[in-house]
Parts: sequence; C-alpha cells; structure tokens
Amino acid sequence: MIGSDKPFYGYHLKSTWYFKGLREGHVLELRAQNAVVDSFESGKKVPYLYRHHLGGSRNLRGFDFNEVGPRGDQNDYLRGQTMAHASLEYSMPTPWDILRVATFYDIGCGEQERAYDFDFGNYNDDWGIGLRLQIPFLGPLRLDYAFPITNDGYNGSGGNINVNFGYTTRF
Repeated sequence: MIGSDKPFYGYHLKSTWYFKGLREGHVLELRAQNAVVDSFESGKKVPYLYRHHLGGSRNLRGFDFNEVGPRGDQNDYLRGQTMAHASLEYSMPTPWDILRVATFYDIGCGEQERAYDFDFGNYNDDWGIGLRLQIPFLGPLRLDYAFPITNDGYNGSGGNINVNFGYTTRF
C-alpha cells in the first residue's frame, strides 16, 4: 500500500450477472471474483489483514468465516495472496411477496501462498438452500444453509447457517 511501511499492491476483480430463469419471476445469478496481493519487495510478506481468505456468508457459505485458505505449522490461518471464487444461485418467488426461495452452488480456492499462483487443484465447494426476505422499511434479509461438498482437509464437513442483511451481496 502506498505510504505504508510495508510496500505492497493488489487487485480485486468481481462481477455479478443476472439472467431470467425458467419461469416468470425466477432469477439466475452468477457471481465471480479474483484477487491477488503481492509485495513490491522480493521475499517480503504482505501484512496479514490484507491477504485473502474464503468462507462465511459472503462467498463459500458451507464453511466458517476465514476457514478456507493456507495453514501454518500449528494449523493456524495464514490467508493467501491469490484467491478465486464463483457462485451460481437460482431464486424463485413464493405466494408471499416478501419471500423468495433460493438454491446455490459456491466454489473457490484461496490456498495459494504466492501471488499469481492459480492452482485450482485444492478447491473447496458447497451447495445449499436459502430464503430471501424483503422486510419493509429495513431491506433484504438472506438466510442460507449450506453443505460442503469438497474441502481441503482442514475444514469441517457439517452444514453451516449464514445470515446476511443488506441491499447488496458483497464478496
């Protein structure tokens, strides 16, 4: 980061696309992101808070927050310098105007300890179901339950409940 005592840089690309579903009111949402962070000085580490992680309600919903990524000698979370993630979500209306039902699939990898190391051989993915509530005067509430399909051996294999509140789906 310019002006920092640890000079590093990064980029974060993300995109979301919406398509009409099979019936009236059905929506297919495709989300993808890719991010890299690296030091300007060879051999220097990027600060922990600026490295990337996956897991939680905003990307790999079947895993706990910050659970997907490289690990240290004591199985501690190191976060990675390279990360990729994609989601596919299909939602449909219900008889109640404030409620939608959704099913989704998430896939991603953040295991790389080197910048620009796009090795997708050790990916994590999950699938799940969710409710989308449009609460009057407050906004949308997303309730998801996701099940891991493939994990990197460090993550749990049970389901995970996620709650998200707000107008945008951030990564």
